[in-house]
Formats: sequence, C-alpha cells, structure tokens
Amino acid sequence: MDYSNKTKEELLEITHDLLRENDALKLRLNAEMTHLNLAENKVKLRDDQVREIFENSLDAAYKRNLISKKYEYFSPAFTTISGYTPEEFLKLLEGNWIDQMIHPDDISNIEDALVEIFSSDTESGQFEYRFKHKDGSYRWFLDRFKVMRGDANEPIALIGTISDITKRKLAEESLWQSEEKFRNLAENLSELLFQADPITTRATYVNKAVEKIYGYTAEEWLNDPGLWVNSLHPDDKVWVLNEYSKAQGKFDDLVLSYRIIKKDNAVRWVEASTRWVKGKSGNVIDIIGLIYDITERLTMEKSLKELHYRSIFEHAPFGIALVNSITGEIYEVNPMFAKIAGRTIAEIATIEWTRITHPEDVQVELDHLGRLLKGDINGFQMEKRYIRSDGSIVWIKLTVSHLIKEENMPLRHVCMVEEIKPLKSATHKK
Repeated sequence: MDYSNKTKEELLEITHDLLRENDALKLRLNAEMTHLNLAENKVKLRDDQVREIFENSLDAAYKRNLISKKYEYFSPAFTTISGYTPEEFLKLLEGNWIDQMIHPDDISNIEDALVEIFSSDTESGQFEYRFKHKDGSYRWFLDRFKVMRGDANEPIALIGTISDITKRKLAEESLWQSEEKFRNLAENLSELLFQADPITTRATYVNKAVEKIYGYTAEEWLNDPGLWVNSLHPDDKVWVLNEYSKAQGKFDDLVLSYRIIKKDNAVRWVEASTRWVKGKSGNVIDIIGLIYDITERLTMEKSLKELHYRSIFEHAPFGIALVNSITGEIYEVNPMFAKIAGRTIAEIATIEWTRITHPEDVQVELDHLGRLLKGDINGFQMEKRYIRSDGSIVWIKLTVSHLIKEENMPLRHVCMVEEIKPLKSATHKK
C-alpha cells in the first residue's frame, strides 16, 4: 500500500488500527496456548500414572520390536531380578545372548515360543526358563507376553512382564522332599501354599501367606471349610467351581485366574495352580497347590495395552470420543474429533455432547441411547449435525457402541465420527 499521499492524521489512524489488530491476535494466541497447556497437562498426568506403575512394580515390563528383533524397553525392576541395568542388558543383546544368558535346557522353550508367534494367530502366551543372573547364578523367570499385530495381522511387537519365580520353583521341588524342609520353606513364601484332602477337598494345610492374600489366619482358614468358596467373587464363582469339578473328575492339573473378596471386602485377582498327587499305585493321595495375588501384574499389563492403544487413539483418521452414557459428559476425545467438531480438546472437555449437536438431532440420538441403555441394541449409526464454535454446521456420520461396565466405573459409550463430504451438506441445505 502507498502511504506517501496520506496525511499525518490518516497515518495515525492506520497505526492505531494495526495496533488493535495486533492486540486481538495476541489475545487469541494466549487463549489457544492456555487450551493447549491444559490438554498437555492432562496427557502428562495420564502418562505419569502409567509410568508410576512401571517404575514401582516388582515385575519387569518390556517391549520387543519383532521387526527389528530388538528390545526397546525394560523397566527398572529388571535390575532387581537380573542384576543388570536395562542399559547393560540391552548391550548384551547385541551378541548371541540366548546361548549366554539362558540355561541350555530351556533354550528350546524360547525358540518354540517365537516360532509359535510367527506361525499362528496367537494373541498371548507364557513360558518359564532359567536366566543367568549377573552374579552367575540361575534364576527362574516366568515370561508372560501379548502379541501386537499390524494391519495385515503380522506380529510387530511383544509387550510383557517378567517375574522372578525362583522361590516358587524351589517350593514345588520341595513338595517332593522331606516334610520338615517343606514346612520351613513354605512358611517363608509370599504365595499361598495349600494341601487338601483328595476326597473331601477340605484344606489340611495352608502357610501364613493366606493372611496376606485372603485376610484370614491359617487357623481361621482350616477351621472353616467354606471360606474358599465364600471368598470367590460372585461373578466368577459358578465357572470356577465348574472348572474345579471337571478337573477333580479327571485329576487334571489346573491353573485358573479369578477374583476373590478378602476378609476386609477388598477385591483382588489371584492365580491358583492345583495338582492332584498320585501315589505309587496310581491312586490320588493328596491335593497341593499355590495361590498368588496377580492384581498388580494385571494392572501393569492393562497399562501396557492402554499405552499401545493410546497411539492408535491419538492418530486415528476418524474422530473418537468417550462419553458418560447417563450425564452426557465427554470424558475424552482424540485430535480428529476436535477438528471435525471445530473446537479445541480443552473446550470439548467442559461441555456435554448435546451442546455441540444441532437441536433437531438431539432427540433422535437420545432415543437411540435409551434403547442402548436398556440393552435392546449394542450400538447404532446415524447422520447428524455438529455446531462448530464459529456457528457453522458440519454433517457427520456417527457410530456409537456401548462399553462393558467396569467395576467402580459409570456407564460409558464410545462415539466414532466421520465428516460427510460437502456434497452431503449441500443436499441438506436445499
């Protein structure tokens, strides 16, 4: 623009206009930065919670990239159970680590597990092996893993946990040795070790770990034969008893994971291994087993899985929202949802879905949600309109699915939205 012919008053007015526009721009930028900081703080809090689980767990968590065949992560607990820092062990992995670190008798277990992963659709698994500790001794490890797969169902990564089960292995071996050595070792186990009559299935011995896991003293447990059944979580009781009944009929070894209710009413997850011991003549003479609390391990495994799906959620090419089915509160949305709705993630977190939905579409969606809550349908699809913050209207295709009710969580459903092309919008404007 040519300012040479402008008067002094005109130049001052132009200057004032530019300053006002600059101030308005600063205000908009500050508002956007505030919303961005709120969103970043929310993500950081969630990541810190996941990291806290990893950093304080007794089990070691890991991630192995099956494409590069390299381990990408080990949690600090790996140092406790192996003697090596994650950095030291990752350096060892550059060589032929299996032959160096795994007991010769167990190498085939690991190789077979890897073959199974690549030759089948297995989703998870576990295997036991002896690992050479930094001090030169062998420790028994229990490796539990889940397989992450790509778009073509090819295995791309393993995420898992490693537990030191050396004490448990020693306990199992001790069951076949002298009674005195068995008792001394059993009483120092953190796992609940039990013996039961093969006819009545009534417990004849439990170690003191029963108090830690169930909240009852050994004396209370032995004096009340109904405590084990009564401690089963109501939602698990029927199927657990059915599985034990089938195993009892065939004398098959049994491993089950289920929930229990402790004496103080706390709900915990346990894993129980049961074996029917046979005498020389082949008749069953004893029932022995181990029960240990796996609540922490399951929490960590769930966090690992959530960490994987977090990446999918954040980068999905369609909008995703998690919504309270009763109040309509929007708990969380991904970046694409915010883009389609024409609002910031921080702004959406403060409003209900009805406030961004065109008034003519609200009742239709409420009717669908009513049927969803009653259990008449598992989900629904519809076309509707969102009202963006600038007042413009966008047509979207909405897909809603209910989430399974989790303990101590409200009813929720997940929404997936796709923007309908301008052609659809033009049709509805006629």
